[in-house]
Amino acid sequence: MVRQGTIQSSFNLLDYELDSIYEQAIDIIQHLIRLYPAYGKPSILEAQEFLAQFLKHNLYGSVPNISVSIDTFTSSDIDRHPSYIKVENFDDHYQNYSHLPKYNLIAVVDSGVEGPTLILNGHVDVDIVNESSSWMIGEGWKTPIIIDDRLYGRGSADMLGGLAGMIVASSAFVRKGMLKSGKIIIHCVCDEEIGGNGSLRAISQTSHLMKSQTLCVIAEPTENQMCNQSLGFMHITLIFKGKPVHMGVAKPEDNAMTFVTQFYQEAPQAIAKIVEDLGYKHHPDLFRFNIGKIQGGIDSAIPIDNLSLSGTLFYPDFCSAHKLFQGLKEYFEMRYPCHMKKSDFGFNGAHFEIDFLHFSSIKNLKVFPSPCDARLYKEADIPTLIWGPGSLKQAHSVNEYLSLNQLKAFIHEFYEFLKNYF
Repeated sequence: MVRQGTIQSSFNLLDYELDSIYEQAIDIIQHLIRLYPAYGKPSILEAQEFLAQFLKHNLYGSVPNISVSIDTFTSSDIDRHPSYIKVENFDDHYQNYSHLPKYNLIAVVDSGVEGPTLILNGHVDVDIVNESSSWMIGEGWKTPIIIDDRLYGRGSADMLGGLAGMIVASSAFVRKGMLKSGKIIIHCVCDEEIGGNGSLRAISQTSHLMKSQTLCVIAEPTENQMCNQSLGFMHITLIFKGKPVHMGVAKPEDNAMTFVTQFYQEAPQAIAKIVEDLGYKHHPDLFRFNIGKIQGGIDSAIPIDNLSLSGTLFYPDFCSAHKLFQGLKEYFEMRYPCHMKKSDFGFNGAHFEIDFLHFSSIKNLKVFPSPCDARLYKEADIPTLIWGPGSLKQAHSVNEYLSLNQLKAFIHEFYEFLKNYF
C-alpha cells in the first residue's frame, strides 16, 4: 500500500508496541463515545481537552518544538471567509449556531529541521442521535461496548476511530525518534458534521507553518482504502401540486402523491439522462440522490394539494453544480406539476493529484462517496488523502460500530506511511 523504504528494522513497530497503542486507541475512542460530543454540547470542549492531555503526556520532550492548545473561536472570527458555511440555513435546530463558542485542538510537532509537513485532520464532533429507542442497549450511542470485532457507539466509525488511530500512531512515531525533519500538524476540529467551519478555522490558524511540501490526511471511514476524491452535495426540495376536491369525485391526477410516486420511480433514470446530456456519462455512479423528508396534505378526506420532497444530491467535483441543478430543474418541472429549488447549504467536492515521490507506487486511489473537509484543503492548495478505518455505511447509523480489525490494521499501515513520508 505504501512504498517500501530502507528504514532500519529497529524503527519498525513491533507486535507488542502495536498491541499497546491499539489498546490506547480503543481507550480513547470509548472515552470520546461516553462524552457524546454532538452539536451544542459542552462535551465537545471536554473531548478536545482530553485529547490535548493525551498529546501533552505522550509528546512533550520528544522533539524540540511542541505546541498543544485549544483554539476557542466564534462564527464572527471566520464568517467573512467565502467558504464559511451558514449553518443556520440548514435546519432550525442550528439557529443559535453563530452565538455558540467553538473549540478546535491544534497541535504542532516540529523537529526543528527543514522538511515536509503532514497535517492530520479528524473531527471530534459526532452526528446527533434522534433514534434513541432503536439502539440495542439503552443509551447505546454513548455507552461503548465491544461485541466480537465491533466497537459500538456514536462516532465510532465516523470518525473517532480514524482520529484516535492517527493520534496514537503519530505519537508512537515521534516518541521513537522517527521525526528527523519536518513537522506534524494535528487539526482536531469541531463542526465537521454541520459544514466544516472547524477545518476552515484550523487551516487559517496554521497556514503560516506550511512553507514546504505539505500533505493532509483526513481519517474519514474509507475501510482503510486511500481516496483522493470526495463528492460535493446540494440540498433540493421539490414541491408537487395536486387539486383538493371531494374524495367522491377525485381522480388520481388530483393527488400530488400520484406524481411523487412517478417521480420516485423515474428519478434515477432521469438523473442519469441529465448527467449524460451534460457530458458525464462515464461517471454515473458518482451522482446519487436521496430523499430524506416528505411533508404534505391538509385532510385525510381529500387529495393532497401540496407535497414536498427534500433530499440531497451528491455529485463529483468536475461537474458544474449550477448546470446540474438547472438541467434537473428544467426536466422535472416540464415533466411533472412541480417546482424545484435548492437551499444555500451545500458545497463542491474535491479531487487531488498526489504525485509526491513517496506515493509513486500507490495505485487505484478511490473516490470517497461523500462530502468532507477535503474541499477546504483543496482551496488552500494542500494535497489531501482521505483514509481511515470504519465503513461509511455505519456513519450516522443506528448501532454504529467500528471494526476493530480495521482499526488495528490502520494503525500499523499509518505508522508505515509516516516512515515513508518523512
